[in-house]
Amino acid sequence: MPINIDHLSKDELLDLNRRVIARLQLLDQQSTWQSMVKFNIGQRVSFDPDGRMRSGVVIKFNPKTVVVMTDDGHRWKVSPQFLRHLVDAQAPGNITVIKSASYVKNRSLRDACLSALCSEARTG
Repeated sequence: MPINIDHLSKDELLDLNRRVIARLQLLDQQSTWQSMVKFNIGQRVSFDPDGRMRSGVVIKFNPKTVVVMTDDGHRWKVSPQFLRHLVDAQAPGNITVIKSASYVKNRSLRDACLSALCSEARTG
């Protein structure tokens, strides 16, 4: 669909540019949200940031990223498009959901809960 912009003034081109950028940002945001709704807090996921597979637990959602606490205790902000669902070989009775821990206002208590969960996952 060709659009002739030869007759537009500088101000009209700048306005068109702003509108195109806003539309592209909206489309990116929609794509991120569509990917993000596939995951839940406390769910095990995997991702491959540097050629090395990492796995962990979703602990928080940001506007553009998902925060994952990896099994080695590190926090990663990951674009939801790069996350994959991880199915553990453990029995379903061993799954722990940390949904309430991510909403604890006392940061040290929340961090202690997450730390305990990660150490339990490593030893479990």
